[in-house]
Amino acid sequence: DNFGHNAQNALLKTLEEPPLDTSIIITVSDTKKILDTIRSRVRWHRLHPLTFFFFFSQLKGYNDAEIEKAWHISQGSVGLLVNLLQEGSDHEMVRAINTAKELLKQDAYGRLVQIDKILKQKDFNMGLLLDAMSRLLRSALHNASKKPSSSKVTATLVGQIKQVSTAQDLCDRNVHSKAILTNLFYAL
Repeated sequence: DNFGHNAQNALLKTLEEPPLDTSIIITVSDTKKILDTIRSRVRWHRLHPLTFFFFFSQLKGYNDAEIEKAWHISQGSVGLLVNLLQEGSDHEMVRAINTAKELLKQDAYGRLVQIDKILKQKDFNMGLLLDAMSRLLRSALHNASKKPSSSKVTATLVGQIKQVSTAQDLCDRNVHSKAILTNLFYAL
């Protein structure tokens, strides 16, 4: 689903005439981003994330709070969860989460000052940063909902999640990255 129109058309040629005894596995997070011509030629299997209880029972050497926190951020993604627990910074989502954590800690001015620095990074991926922010905010919302007197915090987090979701929609529509980040960082 990160392939552009031309790349998907190139893949379509391979799907129309695959080599004998060949299976092609394609993973996507959003089937709406896939061309109809590709969607009609593949067999779909929906994979669900593993449950918290599965991870809780399988992972040894970590305390319950660490597993729960990593599970909420990873949303059940095995590779990301393990990298979060091992604090492996080699995973691109772990790096994006670390960047998102730093940005969310800052006030609006502090975030706005960082925009040019972020955009100049050679490995910058807007979608990944927004996904990381969304994961962190949803995890924080889950934790806030456990506390009895957190209605104001909950409302703030819900608003922030909506702002990130709007930014993700703008990113999907190829709006300029600097405009997206400026609007988002000011609104957060």
